[in-house]
Amino acid sequence: MSKLTKRDFDDYLGKDNFYNEEDKEQFYRKLNPSKGWKKHWIPQTITVAMVIGIFLLAVQLYQGNLPFTSTEINEEGNDSTPETVEETDWSSWIVAESTEDVDAFYENTIPGFRIAEELNQVIDINQKHALTDNVSLYIDKAWYHEDKIHLFYSMDLVNDEIVTNNHETGVITEFQFDGDSESSLPLASPSSWSGVVFSDAFNNKLYRVSTITLEEEEQLLKQEQLTASFAIDAHNEDVTLSEIELPVSYGKETITSNSINDSIQTANSNITLTRYDKGADKGYLYFTVDSTMGQEIEFLNGFIKIGNGEDIYLMDRTIGVHKDTFVLDIPELVTEEVTIDFEYVSMIEKEDTIDLSIDVSNYDHSVAEDFSEITMNQKVDEVFNTEIYLESITYDELGVTVGMTTETIEPSNSANLHLTSIVPVLADWGSWMTNKIEATNDNGETTTENHFHSIGKYVEDDNYRIHTFGLVWSFIQDANEVNFTIKDLSIGEDINQTITIPIQD
Repeated sequence: MSKLTKRDFDDYLGKDNFYNEEDKEQFYRKLNPSKGWKKHWIPQTITVAMVIGIFLLAVQLYQGNLPFTSTEINEEGNDSTPETVEETDWSSWIVAESTEDVDAFYENTIPGFRIAEELNQVIDINQKHALTDNVSLYIDKAWYHEDKIHLFYSMDLVNDEIVTNNHETGVITEFQFDGDSESSLPLASPSSWSGVVFSDAFNNKLYRVSTITLEEEEQLLKQEQLTASFAIDAHNEDVTLSEIELPVSYGKETITSNSINDSIQTANSNITLTRYDKGADKGYLYFTVDSTMGQEIEFLNGFIKIGNGEDIYLMDRTIGVHKDTFVLDIPELVTEEVTIDFEYVSMIEKEDTIDLSIDVSNYDHSVAEDFSEITMNQKVDEVFNTEIYLESITYDELGVTVGMTTETIEPSNSANLHLTSIVPVLADWGSWMTNKIEATNDNGETTTENHFHSIGKYVEDDNYRIHTFGLVWSFIQDANEVNFTIKDLSIGEDINQTITIPIQD
């Protein structure tokens, strides 16, 4: 029989505690039976084999190492793998929250578009053409400018996968005037973005703009309409539209655009001037603000200095276009040099928050007529080079009032928390409000506007300011702990840099 020993048992299976000495003894005896059992060697051998097999199987089951595997086969005969849900890839698309975002895309893409709309040079077309059973093309408007036709249009969007898997969907090609089928006019999508996707209760569309280049400037000036044919990618299906009649109209005022490539950089932000559009008595300077201090600009402080010595507050001339793109209304640049002093930029930080908790388990409104204050200097948080301290907790018959102070820990040229005031979170207040506070107690309640009995600040000097916020007694009466969160933080930094822009004639 086998020469296995108890040590061989340990060497093969290890010395984990899922078996004991009695198991080893039984295993050894079955492999090395006494000579008196030899006449029964056949059934004994079978029994031993079964015992060994069952024992080893039990051991492997205990370890989670089955001696066999099961592979599910799908209908095609391939190994099945868990399905993964891919996130929507919007890398080449802008997701609009309103039709204003669509116009912002057009303004960013087509130089002079804002002035053209203000001078009524962009004409409405409002045509609908069926492409497939489920998809229609909407030719919304057009701008005939110099040797270009800028065609603004939209198309039904069946589902998000179409735009993520086909960034060319909705592209117009082979634009031809009827009667000239031998050659197509050059087309371009003048943007690094494919287009805009916008969905609401009434629309689920993608928006694009195509620029058609004519052979001559104002080539169609004497025509009231044109008739054309073109092809379009209708979500992976090429469709040709023929005999499409479009109205033609040129504006009387000249609109031009000059590229500008000038910028200033700080430790956390980059402000870049991109172009200057002018026409009639209008002039717009476009610039972008890119900052690591937050996701949305709050304000930009500074002055515009005109050649006659007049100083104009920067925000008085600033117009928001879309997220990080802005316009300065400066018609003076047509006739004179302009200097811009950028002093301070503030961003809204929507991801980081200030968080602090207080223990209110000892509060008893029935005996809270006496003023009770706990003073401390406890650091509770740190955001953007600013330390947050819990300064005091005051109990009275109104409820509890918390005192909070801040301390800057980096030089003034770094990004810092701009906590001039704190406001409660209110549903009807706009997203532009910053430093909004709300609280929750351990009963699951969240504050409403009626739960704060006071929010204010006490300023002792420029370097010491106590912010106070108080909760009514009913919110804390049956609670043990209250957690405060201040969100949409105002984060800013000094710029103190100047850009001089020459006359844009």
